[in-house]
Parts: sequence; structure tokens; C-alpha cells
Amino acid sequence: MKNLFKPVGATILSLFVVTGVALFSQPVILAHAESATSDVNLNIGAVMSLSLDADSLSLNTTPHHFVSGVVTVTTSTNSQYGYTLTLEDMDANTDLVHTNTSVSDSFSSNFSGSKTSSEMEDNTWGFSLNATDFYKVPVNGSPVALKRTTDPMTAAAETVPVTFGAMVGNIVSGAYTDGVLFTMYTNGADGKPSDGTDPGDPGDEEPIATTMQDFSCSRLNVNNTATLTDTRDGNEYTVKKLIDNKCWMMDNLRIVNKTITSDDSNLPSGETFTIPASSISGFSTDNANNAYYDETYGGFYTLYTATAGWGRRESSAPVGDSPKDICPKGWRLPTGGVNADSDFSYLSHAYNNNSGEFKAALNPIYSGEVINGSHSGKGDYGIYRTSTIKTQYGSRYIVLMMVGSWNTVDGYETYKTYEGDSIRCVTK
Repeated sequence: MKNLFKPVGATILSLFVVTGVALFSQPVILAHAESATSDVNLNIGAVMSLSLDADSLSLNTTPHHFVSGVVTVTTSTNSQYGYTLTLEDMDANTDLVHTNTSVSDSFSSNFSGSKTSSEMEDNTWGFSLNATDFYKVPVNGSPVALKRTTDPMTAAAETVPVTFGAMVGNIVSGAYTDGVLFTMYTNGADGKPSDGTDPGDPGDEEPIATTMQDFSCSRLNVNNTATLTDTRDGNEYTVKKLIDNKCWMMDNLRIVNKTITSDDSNLPSGETFTIPASSISGFSTDNANNAYYDETYGGFYTLYTATAGWGRRESSAPVGDSPKDICPKGWRLPTGGVNADSDFSYLSHAYNNNSGEFKAALNPIYSGEVINGSHSGKGDYGIYRTSTIKTQYGSRYIVLMMVGSWNTVDGYETYKTYEGDSIRCVTK
């Protein structure tokens, strides 16, 4: 092949002839590069663990002593924002109750602020984070924070000792028990539990509800009262926590001419019941749905009305304690029965044995009864409905409580399911 030499300053010219048009070509550069970046993310999930040194704490003592013991909570977490440890009761009843259900004595955990062991009243109990200042155990659903952190743990685990103590007074011997719940949450960036809750601190007092339907008896100390509104009709009632640790209405129920529902009343889910308008007539036949309202003495109700259609007299009618009634949601008719383990038998025993708390708290209104179109017994006695229905000779009869101006409380049994009697509701 013959070598071609490129003279300096010269250009090699190639000539192509295409349909008579001359084209001049330039060199084509084909080489080029592209680039991209990628982030590598490794997300570490928060884990945690909680353990107790014992699943049961047993305390042993005799009356007139303070006794305490410690449950140690061990926590561990890798949470960057720390954690929150809470305490609450297993249910709405924070009392230490006797394992023998026939014993009514108990230890209450319902006091305000903090108390030292020497300040605690007899037959009360609580918890402490420093073994000195004791607080009441909060009800289930209203936990208090035992510990809050905002930074990662610097050790593999942390321990939180919680002291439980009880002041023992005169009380029946035996075992008293209750369950408490410890819960651990990892925190969010705001320092609060990542599930959105915001528990209070020991000793915090939540405001007492203003309605019958939202009220929790655990918010009251024994012998304390509250004024509550029934959302169904706007009526106001005074309620009081008695020494049976239940809250009782101190006024007679006054609802008439209303259709109540399971959302606002003690009815099964989805049920409704119509309480008739006030009428003094109609209290003369069994199974009548009738109510009468007196401005001074409150409402009077037949058995059928009081139990929202459950109670009646026929031999095929149910026996026992009515599962429903016309009390506000969260409240119920008291159970009855002479010399029985019932709400009214406990109350009548305390009342008749000169219990000052009951005599003052029951605040009896001698409202009498309504029957055959007349209102009798006013100022002399009051008859209060219970939820209890018994059977005798093939017929049903109701158990009532009678309070008389003679200053006693008696069980009262009658076949008159249709008479108009008063109602005092009690917390569930």
C-alpha cells in the first residue's frame, strides 16, 4: 500500500460525488460517560423488654401495723428517645379485696396526693417510688408514669423498685388481693409514648366527671359526694361513696317520658326502652309500663318499667337479678334479698347497726308509694326497688327495701309488681 504524507498546514480533502452534490465530512466522537448515586439506609427498629422480679408480692402482718414490700421492674430498650414506664390497676376496682367473697372488708386505694406510712388511714394501701411517699393505685385506663427518659440507655438494662404498702387497722383476718399492671412504651421524638398516650404523674388528680354516664366511683373517697347530670333529661343528682365502696344516688330517680338507649342507659347493646309520661293512674295491673313524677319525692315506677321490661309476675317470668333497668349507663338497680349477700342487705345491716355514715348518707326521702291512683305514705316511709325477683307458690314476687321514719331499713317482699316505688341507682 502506498504511504500518504500529510504536508504541514495542508488538509486531506475527500470528495464524494452524490447526485451532483458535494458533501464534506467531519470526524465523529463516539466515546461518553453517565453517573448516578444511591443512598444506603439501614433502619434499626426499637425493641424493648420488661420483667418483674416476682409475679406475686406477699405481705404478712397483724392488725395495727404498716407493712410494705418491693417489686423490682427491669427495663431494657435501644430506643433513641428513651421510654416511659407506667402503672395502673388491672381493673376499675383498686381495692385489695378478701379472697373469701363473703367478707366485705377491704383495703381502699383512693386518697389524694402523697402520704407517708404514718399518715395513711387504716385499711388503705398504695405504692411508692422512694419507699416513703405513697400514692393511690390508679384505676385501669388512667395509668401514671413511674419513669420517663428522653435519651438512649447507657446500660444494658435499668431497674425501677416500686414499693407497695398497706396500713392495717381492725379488719377480718385472711388474704386480700388485687392485680396491678406495669407497661413499658418506647418514646417518640416528643418524649411521649409512641402510641400517642400521655400518662399522668403519681398524685395527679383527674377532674371528676360531671355526668352520670361518664362518672367513675373510683374518683371519690369514701363519704365524699359529687353532683352529676343525667344526660338523658338534664336532671341533677347528688351521689356519695359509702363504706361499701360503691357510689349511691342520694336522690330518687326522676326520669319520665323518655326513650332510653344502650348508649345512655343500663340496657343491652342495641336495645331501647320507652319510659312513659307521668301518670298517677295505671298503677293497678301487673306488668304495667307506668311512671309517675312528683316534684318533691321524685319518680315512682312499676317493676316492669324499673327493669326496662324484664320483670313481671307470671310463673313463666324470669327469676334472679334483672340484667337491665332504667338507671343511667354505668349504674344499675341495687340487688336485694333479706339476709342475703346483696347491696341492700349490706346497707340495711350497717344502717340498722347505727353506722353513722349510712344514716347520714342514705338521706332517706320518705316518699311513700303510688298505688290505685293515690300517693300514700308520704313522710312516713319510702320503698325502693331492687333488681331481685324471687318465686313462691308458682308466682313471682319482688324484693324491695323499706326505709321508715322509725329509723330502720327492712327487706320488704310483695306480689305487687304494679305499685309505684322509688329508685336509687348504684354504680356497677
